[in-house]
Amino acid sequence: MTRVLAVIGASAALLLWIFGNVSTNVASAPADWTPIAGMPLKEPAQIYRNRAGVLHVTLTASAKTIMVSGAPLGASPFGDSLNGPTLHVRPGDTIKVTFVNKLGHGKPTNIHYHGLHVSPLGKGDNVFRTFDDGRTYRSEVKLPANHPRGTYWYHVHLHGDTDEQVMGGLSGLLIVEGLQQLLPKRWSAIADRQLALRDVQTSAGSIVGESDINPNAPSTRLVNALYQPKFSMKSNRYELWRLANIGSDVFYDIRFTKHTFAVIAEDGLPVWRVTRRSKLLLPPGKRFDVLVLGGRPGTYQLQSLPYAQHANGSLVPVPVPTTTENLATVTVKASSGPIAPAGGVPKRLVPKHDLSKAIVAARPPPFVFAYTGPPFAAVINGVSFTHDMTPAVSPVLNTVEEWTLQNSTTDDHPFHIHVNDFQVMSVNGKSYHATGLQDVVTIPKQYKDSSGAIVNGEVVIRQRYTDFTGWFVYHCHILEHEDLGMMATIQVRAHKDDPITPPPDPAASQTG
Repeated sequence: MTRVLAVIGASAALLLWIFGNVSTNVASAPADWTPIAGMPLKEPAQIYRNRAGVLHVTLTASAKTIMVSGAPLGASPFGDSLNGPTLHVRPGDTIKVTFVNKLGHGKPTNIHYHGLHVSPLGKGDNVFRTFDDGRTYRSEVKLPANHPRGTYWYHVHLHGDTDEQVMGGLSGLLIVEGLQQLLPKRWSAIADRQLALRDVQTSAGSIVGESDINPNAPSTRLVNALYQPKFSMKSNRYELWRLANIGSDVFYDIRFTKHTFAVIAEDGLPVWRVTRRSKLLLPPGKRFDVLVLGGRPGTYQLQSLPYAQHANGSLVPVPVPTTTENLATVTVKASSGPIAPAGGVPKRLVPKHDLSKAIVAARPPPFVFAYTGPPFAAVINGVSFTHDMTPAVSPVLNTVEEWTLQNSTTDDHPFHIHVNDFQVMSVNGKSYHATGLQDVVTIPKQYKDSSGAIVNGEVVIRQRYTDFTGWFVYHCHILEHEDLGMMATIQVRAHKDDPITPPPDPAASQTG
């Protein structure tokens, strides 16, 4: 049955106020929940595939009070941690999930495997399914044998409730192993560290509900569900850091003081050109796999810099946080024995798969991300998402399309599409020199040109649709915006004469 979007608990005027105004006086750690800062960094629970190449996991979603960074907090996680377990698979493996919905109060949910190149049909990566409260469901995806190796994640994706449920804890890392094998052999012993970033807003001792989340207000920013944790690394030794924003709404502009990041994979996709960055921007859903070389012995900070993902009505940027925040404290200790691998960081991990010279089968009209109202809604091309909508685009398998993404709002919108990745061609009219493919890109907010005219932000992408046909979605990954309708359906067809239809009734995928 069609699930109708409901904007609950606020009038259109209030919603417009929320998106247009930001209080800079909200404390990062709300007084009702006081997490302990400086606890030792821990990684999430780890679950591995078996020898037959199958990963079995049971994910039970339930509302409860758990300990989060040393203090009790009401949440709705998988198990007793605000981070779901990290799932480890290899190319060609199968993930089999038993999903138990114990959220209570009749709340449905489902699951999405963010970034994986897998089938969107049936019990696969099908976000048109609904997992009803009090029931158990099966989800199964098989990775192609040539699936890219890197860092992905999984999270619930029920339209209308995604923001609340992801902020509540229903997400976790998913690693397709083998990235280190793409490095020269001298890197085989490199340490591997998971750093999952998550934002929470709280009230009365619990994470707030859907209608109280404000994506433009300060949040408490956590690393592996810990508040400003501490960890150590060795001087002159490299580590592989898996940085992933598995939260709901906020951007992280990341810096590691007096260190740099060598990016070897973006959004789980190994790069064809390794770059060194002094900082990394991670909107919701974004991941970077980076090599980090421990500097001189001492104490350093992993920081979240002020970043204006929102501007006011006059297009004046409103940064959140307003000042640099510490995410983690890193102690670099003196090391003995072998030093960093000789020869330095490799220049590339995979051959270049440049789409700039590809034959483009179609260039659809621009996809415009906007707000409308009253009643307030977030839309793409003036349309708010419903499950039974006719696909906005219907490309044919093994063709390339070029999309122009435009932003007519005062908020940045991180664009994400399921199943297939893409190459960024240009940003705001300037050529973009891609270092690889990706599955999240920020469409910049409106800005004023040299004459003072207001111009929509714009990104041009190209994508090739391979291996899988069927229905899936693309959307803004600020989950508040997605829940308010900033999402649309795409149908990949095997042949150009195949019919264009809405997705099958979700009830057809409900059992088992």
